[in-house]
Amino acid sequence: METTRIRTYILNLEKRTDRQAHVLNEFNGRDEFNIELVRPVKHDIAAVSLWNTIKYILRELVDSAEEHILLCEDDHQFTKNYSKERLFEAIAEAKSLNADILSGGVSWWEDAVPISNKLFWVKKFSGLQFTIIFKKFFSKILFAEFGNMNAADYKISGLSNKSFFCHPFISTQKEFGYSDVTTKNNGSERVEKLFAMTEQRCNHLTFFSVFYKKIKPTSISPGIADDITIPTYIICRNMDEQTALHIQRQFIGKNEFETSLVQGITTDDKELDLWKSIKHVISIAIEKEDDIIVVCEDSHVFENSYNRQHFIQNILEAHYLHTEILCGNATDLGMALPVGNKFWVDRFSGTTFFVLYKSVFKKILNTPDRSTSLFYHLLSSCSSYKMALAPFVSSANNELANPSLNQSEASNSFTRVLNRLDVLSNAENFQKGQIWME
Repeated sequence: METTRIRTYILNLEKRTDRQAHVLNEFNGRDEFNIELVRPVKHDIAAVSLWNTIKYILRELVDSAEEHILLCEDDHQFTKNYSKERLFEAIAEAKSLNADILSGGVSWWEDAVPISNKLFWVKKFSGLQFTIIFKKFFSKILFAEFGNMNAADYKISGLSNKSFFCHPFISTQKEFGYSDVTTKNNGSERVEKLFAMTEQRCNHLTFFSVFYKKIKPTSISPGIADDITIPTYIICRNMDEQTALHIQRQFIGKNEFETSLVQGITTDDKELDLWKSIKHVISIAIEKEDDIIVVCEDSHVFENSYNRQHFIQNILEAHYLHTEILCGNATDLGMALPVGNKFWVDRFSGTTFFVLYKSVFKKILNTPDRSTSLFYHLLSSCSSYKMALAPFVSSANNELANPSLNQSEASNSFTRVLNRLDVLSNAENFQKGQIWME
C-alpha cells in the first residue's frame, strides 16, 4: 500500500481567516499530507477564479515527479469514516482502475455505480473540497476551455469518464453560512443537507447492488419462449378506426401476446384517467388469475430490436430477481443500476409498454388516487423493485398518444435515456475489473 505523503494544495482567500483556521485544524497532526496554502488567482467571477487557480497549481506548483495531488478547498472537513489507511487504499484502487479523479465526497451526482466497498464510479458530480487528481489528467485540465458560465466541478467531471468518489464519504464541507464560489449554497445547513441526501442516494444504490449480487443466477431454457403466452392488456383511449388498425398491426404474428383491448377511462384529467385505467386492468387480471401481464397504450410501437426469445427470457429473469414492474421503454429514469442486461431504477416516467408481476397487483389497487400526481409517479411509488429493459422493446406513435408532441421529440427522449444506460453499462466494467482505456 502506498504511504508517500500526498502533496496537498489548499485554496484559501487571504481575508477568510476563519476558513484558514478551520482547515489547518482539520489537517493538524495528519502527517500523510504535505500541505501548502494557495491564494486564488483573482477574477471577477468566482468560478473562473477557482478554475484559473487549479490551472496555476498544475502548471506552476506541481513537481513533475508527483503521480497525483490533492486539491483541497478551505471548507473541507474529515468525516468519521476517514483514516489514513482508507484513503491510501482508495487511491491505490482508483489508480488500478486508470482513474483521472478521486473525490473524498460529493454533494451531488448524476449517475453513479458502486464499484467496491470503497469506491463509486461517477459520471458527473459537484464538490471539489477534497479531490485527488492523477497525473495523466493534468494536461486535460490545462488545455480545457472554461467559460464564464461554467462550474469547475462540473467541468472536471465532464472531461473524464473515469471519475470516482469514496464511499462512505471521507470528506464533506463545513457550513460557514456563505460560499465564495457557489452563491446558492449561501445559508444555514444547505451544504450539510446536500451531502446527507447524496450519501442517502449512495446507500440506496449500495443496498440494491448487494441485493442483486446475492441472488444466484437462474438458468433459463432457450426454448422456453415457445411455450409461453403473456396476457396483454391494451388501454385504448381512442377506439377509432385509425387507432385500432395501428395497434392491431403491432401484434400481427406475435403469438406470444394474448391481447385484450380495454376501453380507457376518459375524463378531463388524463393522468388520473390512465391511473384508473391501470387499476381497472389489474382488477381484470386478478379475476382471470394472471401471474404476469403486459400493459401497453394504444400508441405502442414495437422497436426493431424486439425479439420474442430475448423478451420472454428477460421477463423470467426479472421475475427471479424479484422484479415487480419491468419497463419496456421510458422517457426518463431516476437512479439506475446495471443488473446484467437490465437496470434497476428507483423511478421512471413516459413508459407506454410495461410488465406487471402478480406481487404488485394489490399494491397498485391499494395506492390512493391522486389527481395532482403524474400517472408514472403513482406507478413508480408502488414498488421498490422496478427494472428497465435496454435496448427498449417499444416506442410510441405520438401522433396517436400526444398530437402536440412530434415524433422526433419522443425519439430524442428515448435516445437520451438509452445513452445514459449505455454509459452505465460501460461503467459496470469497473466492477468486473476491466478498465476503460483512451
